[in-house]
Amino acid sequence: MEKTTGENEKRLLASVLRKRLIEGKNTITYKELLSEEMPAFLKNFLQKRVQKFFLTDEPFQFNNSKRYDFNHSQIRNLTSQLRIAFEEATLFTKEEISEIINRTVGLQFDLLIAPKRTLLKIFFKNKSERTQTDIMKILSGLTDDRIFIKEVLNKIKEFDQFHIVEEDFEKILEHAENDVYGADFISSFVSDVEVFLEFLSHINGRDEKSVNRKILELLLVERNVGNYYEAFNSVYAADDWFELQKISKLLNDYFEQEKEQQEQNEESGSFTSLLNEDTQSIHTDAEDDETETIDLDSEEDQTQKHYPKVEAWKEPQDYIIHREMIEYQPEVKLVSLFTLFDEKNRKLIQRKIFKKDEDAFENFVKRLDEIDNWKEAKIIIDDELTMRSVQPFSREALALGDIVFNRYFPQKV
Repeated sequence: MEKTTGENEKRLLASVLRKRLIEGKNTITYKELLSEEMPAFLKNFLQKRVQKFFLTDEPFQFNNSKRYDFNHSQIRNLTSQLRIAFEEATLFTKEEISEIINRTVGLQFDLLIAPKRTLLKIFFKNKSERTQTDIMKILSGLTDDRIFIKEVLNKIKEFDQFHIVEEDFEKILEHAENDVYGADFISSFVSDVEVFLEFLSHINGRDEKSVNRKILELLLVERNVGNYYEAFNSVYAADDWFELQKISKLLNDYFEQEKEQQEQNEESGSFTSLLNEDTQSIHTDAEDDETETIDLDSEEDQTQKHYPKVEAWKEPQDYIIHREMIEYQPEVKLVSLFTLFDEKNRKLIQRKIFKKDEDAFENFVKRLDEIDNWKEAKIIIDDELTMRSVQPFSREALALGDIVFNRYFPQKV
């Protein structure tokens, strides 16, 4: 049911945004789109798309003549202004915008409602492992200020292995979820709702103050605390919309009621224990021995009962990092890096990173071929990607990193 509700909500939100942005238009310019309120993912996607169009179509060009100084300040300024003008004048068809809206609204909705499940899908749908740098770059680019996303970033930074497999990433997400929602559930959850309201405001083009109870239920279920949906079903069973202040109050009241109930249960349990002690001084059977081991007053039990319990993975020892292995590189005879590039990857990297400059590619590989350790090679790769303005999580950058990495760690091949 949750899945159906989520899909329906995504379709509805995308429909609202399409109607507001492009109703009655067959084409629309990028400048017109920028003048409207829209979700962050859509704005970022459109920006990258118009930049790609400009680089691909090359709407204006200069003849390569030595007669002119193209670095002249006035020419550079005019060129920059002309480029901006072309980007703003980029035309999108109704069909193009519809497809982009569906994709970006759906993705942002999923990240807000179910961040853990969605992040796993983003990073590991088609890959068995990711680099630490890649994950941090993508997470930082989400323009997401939620406590959970920040905590995941912190844990990725602390994770002392450069390559991260899906299993480790899932544990990191679970650990972050446990820390964030276990430490201060109400503040963290209200913060998530607040960010979702900002998303709704960009969809509807107006300031949204309240959220639908279906969305609240989805948010709670995805955070493994669906039982706390009961807080909204007591006195407000007929209400369909809730403001932030009301959400916070209902959850606080619900927790206080649980706390009082728990204290009453403990008092009742303690009284029963005293009666048992008076009537039977020596416990001989195994059942009584087991009862004695339960500490109803332990601080840990109290915490788990007063706040939503978000389970961590069952074997936390798997998360232990052996620091002595961080710099470990197997002692193997290094093969020439040139032998590791197949024809497909060679063409991809030459075209995408080195702009078809074979000499630049050959010189770069030759330079790496002289390096005898991965750590130094990785620095050289990062510097080259930065210099050439290549995104480190792009397909070509990941392919290059994997090939070079396999030279030093051949067991990974």
